[in-house]
Amino acid sequence: MAAGYWIALFDVKDPQGYQEYAKIAGPLIGKFGGALRTRGNKVEAKEGKKPAGNMVVVEFPRYQTALECYNSPEYQKAVPLRVNAAASGGSLTIVEGV
Repeated sequence: MAAGYWIALFDVKDPQGYQEYAKIAGPLIGKFGGALRTRGNKVEAKEGKKPAGNMVVVEFPRYQTALECYNSPEYQKAVPLRVNAAASGGSLTIVEGV
């Protein structure tokens, strides 16, 4: 079974609001077996534009689990907190590993 990954690119404009999101999302991601693989600003673009702000990668044991976590009612309650804490133009993509 292939792992699943959340890849998020965003620039935090409201650190306190983002902390509120993290209080909900962190334990929930763990509940679904997810593990934070990177979270930070240190990114060096080799081709194309450098992503603005933070790049976060979360690994889940299975692609389906990554989808289930995102689609869960608990996480959907946290989504507006993340969106409101981030500048416009961010993204969150779920991708299947190899």
